[in-house]
This record gives sequence, C-alpha cells and structure tokens, in this order.
Amino acid sequence: MLDKAEGVAVVDLALSKRHKAGHVPGAWFAIRSRLAQAVEKLPAGTTQIVLTSEDGNWARLAASELRGAGVAGVPGTPELALLAGGNSAWRAAGLPLEAGIPHPLDVVDDAWFTPRERQGDITQHMSDYLDWEVKLLTQLGQDPDNRFRLVRQPAHA
Repeated sequence: MLDKAEGVAVVDLALSKRHKAGHVPGAWFAIRSRLAQAVEKLPAGTTQIVLTSEDGNWARLAASELRGAGVAGVPGTPELALLAGGNSAWRAAGLPLEAGIPHPLDVVDDAWFTPRERQGDITQHMSDYLDWEVKLLTQLGQDPDNRFRLVRQPAHA
C-alpha cells in the first residue's frame, strides 16, 4: 500500500468532508490553496509526494503549482506523483479506506461541519453555534469589508 512505502507521503486534496468519509490509508489532508506551506510539514525523509484528490484533477493542478513554487518535483525536493483517477478510482478498485482526519497538514477550515458531524460534546457544539448566530449581526456591523447593511422597517400603525 502507498501508506507503507518508505519515504512516500500521500497528500489528499479532497474536501475535508470527503476525506473524513474515507481516504487512502495514511494520507495526509491538505488544502490546495495552502499546499506549498503544508508540504513543508511532511515528515523528514519524505522523498516522494503522491498527490490525490476526488477525481485527480485538483491533484494535477496542484503538482504544477508545487513545481512552480520550487517546493516539490524539482531537483533537491521530493519527487511528485499523481494517484491515477484520484480517490474515486481508489474506491472503485475496492481498495481499503481510512475514515476521519487523523493526519492534517493544515487547519481543517474548508467546510463547515454541523454539530452532528463534529466529534465530541454535541450539546457544546450546538451551544457554540447558537452563540455564533446571536453574535453574527454585531460582527457584520463591525466588519469594514461588509457591504450588507441592516435596514430597519418602520413599525406599522
């Protein structure tokens, strides 16, 4: 398996919800827009990075970006490879999957998880969500980039 090969790191660029549902065992989760910084966090001794994404397209684009940034795929950096067909092909081949996000290279902030999808105390997650909702209008009012304005309707007589 890919996760057992010495010096090989599989980096999955699928959305976190898809990664959490099932990914190549041992794959690291990363967000494509911050991939150049994320690969620097891979274990020392990584000699090859295998990029994958849901259908392989994001991985192909990311490989080009990593080469351009000089982080991988150029002399003196880890080699780059792509998982042909991406995670979809892996699943279709009936290969094993690992659930969860046990190996994040980055903050998992690409998707919002409902309190039911989060692990831990559901009551606390629900309370946090309601607290966020209550504070939202105040936060929007304080954000200088916000172009939405609350329009108060006059009370009807």
